[in-house]
Amino acid sequence: MGLMRARWLTMLSLVYFVAGVGAQTPAAKAPPPAPPPPSNNTYPEIVRIRYLEGDVRVSRGQAIAKETGADWEQATVDLELESGFNLATGAGRAEIEFEDASTVYLGENSALALDDLHTTAGVPHTEITLLAGTLTLHIHATFAGESFLVKTPTDSLNTAYPEKAYLRLNSFLDGVAVTLLKDETVQVTGAPAAQAGAGHTVFYSDGAVVTPEGTSDPVADAAWDQWVANRVALRAAAIKSVAAASGLGASVPGMADMYGQGTFFPCKPYGTCWEPPADPADSGPADAGQQQAPGPLAPVAGPDFALSLSATAVSVYAGEKASTQVSAVGLSGFAETMQVTTTVPEGIACVGVCTGQIAPGQALPMQFVTANSAAVGMYTVTFDAVSGSLAHRTTLNIYVVAQVAAADAALPVVFAVNTGPIFPCFPEGLHPLTRIDPLTGRAIVIRYRLPYAWAVCHTGAWIYRQNVYVWVPTKRRHHHRPVHWVKDKKTTGYVPLHPRDVTGKPPVNRTHEVYTPTDKKGGTIGRTKFDPKDKIDLMKDGPGEFRKPYLPVLAKAEEPTVAAHDMKDGLGAKAGGTKLVFDQKSHGFAVERVDVEKHTTVRESFQDHAARSVSLRSHAGGVETRSQTKTRTASASHAGKAAGGHAAGGHAAGGHAGGGGHAGGGHAGGGGHAGGGGHH
Repeated sequence: MGLMRARWLTMLSLVYFVAGVGAQTPAAKAPPPAPPPPSNNTYPEIVRIRYLEGDVRVSRGQAIAKETGADWEQATVDLELESGFNLATGAGRAEIEFEDASTVYLGENSALALDDLHTTAGVPHTEITLLAGTLTLHIHATFAGESFLVKTPTDSLNTAYPEKAYLRLNSFLDGVAVTLLKDETVQVTGAPAAQAGAGHTVFYSDGAVVTPEGTSDPVADAAWDQWVANRVALRAAAIKSVAAASGLGASVPGMADMYGQGTFFPCKPYGTCWEPPADPADSGPADAGQQQAPGPLAPVAGPDFALSLSATAVSVYAGEKASTQVSAVGLSGFAETMQVTTTVPEGIACVGVCTGQIAPGQALPMQFVTANSAAVGMYTVTFDAVSGSLAHRTTLNIYVVAQVAAADAALPVVFAVNTGPIFPCFPEGLHPLTRIDPLTGRAIVIRYRLPYAWAVCHTGAWIYRQNVYVWVPTKRRHHHRPVHWVKDKKTTGYVPLHPRDVTGKPPVNRTHEVYTPTDKKGGTIGRTKFDPKDKIDLMKDGPGEFRKPYLPVLAKAEEPTVAAHDMKDGLGAKAGGTKLVFDQKSHGFAVERVDVEKHTTVRESFQDHAARSVSLRSHAGGVETRSQTKTRTASASHAGKAAGGHAAGGHAAGGHAGGGGHAGGGHAGGGGHAGGGGHH
């Protein structure tokens, strides 16, 4: 998408002086060839919704809206995000993960525009705008030349390599509140560097420090900060465990979701390999959007712990097994052991022992089996953990689904269960693994609901070992599907990337098991081996019927209602505020206000509204700024300058215009975010 963005005339730059760290890949004898240097092409950045609770809605741009007939849809976990998308929350919240494994956390009643998400020569560039509400940044700019720009209606904050940022933004129409969540050295543009402690809040408006008449809600802010802190702690513990086992650094997207999934083992000459779980039904939730996560936690007054499951929802047929792991993270210095007990409903039985003790950082594997006579529906397993006077509970939802023929599903069913580990990275155009939702009767997508799939489809390579493909961790990121299409005189199929593949030469894995679509719609996938006597050709692209990106099916949603406030009102205001409306022409948010002189309702872009508000404040004796004397104009983005770059979107003159990467064949340099399985 050729992305246009407005020039924001004032910049607020936070600079963090923190040394970077990274894990080293274990040494191995006769290592595979080093991966080629990153391409200079521009690709969509690898970005997804990693976790959500409650009401989170997404607008996927004009092109996708034309295909789906919906401007707004319900967001789901692992939804790939692109330039030109918008997110809005009601009573909901979302965790978003970026290509460098940085995360941001979007609070309730907030609106976020994804202006420019691209990667050039392996270096991510991120521009997002918090139009209203709350956003917490947990960012580590990992790649030389990387920048992470967050804009608000009045100001901008940039985190550039090698900086880190852990802070909360409360966005108002006339300013922004910046609250540090960690002691840092902070440098504001035009001011000397200053040491600021955690919890310290500064209000800015158009680049100047201001003292507002009101503040945000301190109770709500404290509860939100604690919720984010718990999410950050759980994720950090998972990443630490997986990084130690794999030898990878912490900047691999999706690494935290591999915790408790599959098995790492030594495999010469590649150092370390990883084998997926044996049964897809044991690997994760059928529909992560159905996960019922616990509500916001109250601020922790003293040592406590947070309980977590590696899988919180699993879809199985009657008679199948479901697995998860119970773990905990200590908060505020907690380091005691916990006693875990399990309660199962009728129709579900524990396999082995389902009670035991754990300490922070440890995991307790649990496995359950459904009765052969179990009725279709949801079964809830409850886990209680107690340590002294502290007690926490979490639940696993086991969905028993009906066995149906592929022809009866709204979407095709790919692979049968109990067939051993699957290769989860589906090429473009192929439908992902689906099952039937017992509550709605519709097919539900579980391709990226396999918790490990995001990491293994965006990094690494695969080798064939003991009749299955196992993953070899590498730091190389993929912006296309990690597969090669091959064919002989009779059959066309695809094989996973191999660590020793060489550009332009036949892929190494062609001599092993090949995945073959059994129909032109990609409805089912077969497995075969080519006759070694036949000539096997490497295809430049897949068959024509599979070149169009797969578009994930989302439930339609009503246009969200988000209210923006001035600083004097505070984010906790129960009424009033300025209504944000969705402009179908620009496919982005605009501000709706009443023109008192003309007795009419006027719709403005955020740029125009912000410029007018600053001018009014300055003429009334408020903050003097430069922006009132300059014109806010649109300019071509860095990505838009690339040949065949991104389609129109971002901060255009009419508001946050949205393109969506599925138009016109996707992004420059290859393919866009099609819903199959990773990129390269």
